[in-house]
Amino acid sequence: MTQSPPPPIDPLNDPNTNPCVEHGPELGPDLIDDPIVEGLRTLYREVLAEPVPDEFNDLLAQIDAALSAIPTDPAAAATDDTEKESGS
Repeated sequence: MTQSPPPPIDPLNDPNTNPCVEHGPELGPDLIDDPIVEGLRTLYREVLAEPVPDEFNDLLAQIDAALSAIPTDPAAAATDDTEKESGS
């Protein structure tokens, strides 16, 4: 079963990761109006908007399948290990 991914975190607009969002211009108006900073923000938003490649989704599905094959009951895992050792 594949879970939907959590919503993306936008560090440029998150006060926990970008102090300029919380404090605004008092941290430095030069940073807020800087064309390089704005260009980086634009680039970041464009990257976020790109679709996830099919190969990456396939890899995530393989990981999900492998994780779901791992027994969650420690007693069952111990029994499987014992059977493997005695079968050798």
